[in-house]
Amino acid sequence: LRVVAATLWLGSAAIATWADEDLAEWLRDHVVPIQSLDTTRSDSTDLLELSRYFADTNLVLLGEATRGDGTTFEAKTRLVRFLHEHLGFDVLVFECGLFDCHRAWQQIRHGRSSRDALGEALFPLYVESQQFQALLDLVDQSARGKHPLEVAGIDSQLGPSALQPLRDGLGEALAACDDTTKSNKDRDSTWEVLRHVADGSYSSGLMPLPGPGIRQQITEQLDHFSEILECSNGEEDPAFWRQVVVNLRWAMELTWELGRWDARQTMSPAIHNLRDAQMAENLTWLRQHQYSDRKMIVWSLTLHLTRQLGELETGETATAERFRRFELLGERLPSELEPDPYVVAFTAFQGRKGSIFQQPHELLVPTPGSLEHLMGQTGLEGAFLDLQSLRRLEGGKWLNRPLIARPIAFKELRGIWPRHVDAFFFIRTLQAARRSVE
Repeated sequence: LRVVAATLWLGSAAIATWADEDLAEWLRDHVVPIQSLDTTRSDSTDLLELSRYFADTNLVLLGEATRGDGTTFEAKTRLVRFLHEHLGFDVLVFECGLFDCHRAWQQIRHGRSSRDALGEALFPLYVESQQFQALLDLVDQSARGKHPLEVAGIDSQLGPSALQPLRDGLGEALAACDDTTKSNKDRDSTWEVLRHVADGSYSSGLMPLPGPGIRQQITEQLDHFSEILECSNGEEDPAFWRQVVVNLRWAMELTWELGRWDARQTMSPAIHNLRDAQMAENLTWLRQHQYSDRKMIVWSLTLHLTRQLGELETGETATAERFRRFELLGERLPSELEPDPYVVAFTAFQGRKGSIFQQPHELLVPTPGSLEHLMGQTGLEGAFLDLQSLRRLEGGKWLNRPLIARPIAFKELRGIWPRHVDAFFFIRTLQAARRSVE
């Protein structure tokens, strides 16, 4: 990979007339140093300067290079705490099911621990990681106070533990609109199929995929639910349940598209695009309807959040082809969400990457002239780079030119980065996630 990268980026160190040491000095003078990633640190003085970068947005998107990098969890947690306690952001959105996270939040508000409640909604690589526990503590602590950090989800996935509560809640919402729906004979078969969607029986091959006739019957049933929920009765807004029904359809369509999945194979861009299309729709719905007057933080992968992903250059042909075929969350957010969401990508100079389910891998030495190489020369342990302001400063024009960086899967990519993300959060030494010990 280094040989390929070196060939592709030959001459990349000449992105500016300055030498690397000059660029590193310029960065050291203009970025915001982050003094600590200690999630128990109560002093936020080192983060106060960041306030001006988030002043004009109510939607902040926080990426991560790969799922499960422990130090990135710590950096994101410090940033989430700062945004919540100092700038009024009070909704934290994850890639978990719309209903699943809604249910988890209701349980947390009624006293259940966030580790237990979100353990049924989030990916285990988050909840079971030691470096993620401080975020769960933050959610717990705020839930008992006057200014809770509410949890929400934008995915269409459905967890097995949420299926019966979803069925009960949707049944009540339907009954509030139309009592005759209680005797609908097609419901049992619909929920039986949804049960297999939720527990992965179809994608694992334990159950054969239902035929076209059954699929059409269930689609019609869900359409019927949506029609009933157009009413304005009931204690809970039927609009929420209509959106839940939309997600049930998407969860099924994604299951049919996926078919029987072999974990040794890479999912096609078409599968990712289907999932991200619904995540974008859910985020837009939450932003415009459920949290229209609230400030929101989205916790996701940088891959999902990057704008114009296909324009990034890479020395790996297969990666470049996949990027061109992706149309992910960051590309799909509509103009109605203006002011534009603020995207923060996380990257590192050295250390080890890996989730609790992976063997940690050492990061490669950054290519000379790359962002990580330059930041490494600053000597800073952590830093925040607001690209949109830095590129306008005297001496910052070089940030408007192609530059190598690796905020996506720690692969070296070349791009004009202010077009793709709004900021970099730099971590000098990355540590892989460690499993939490209860």
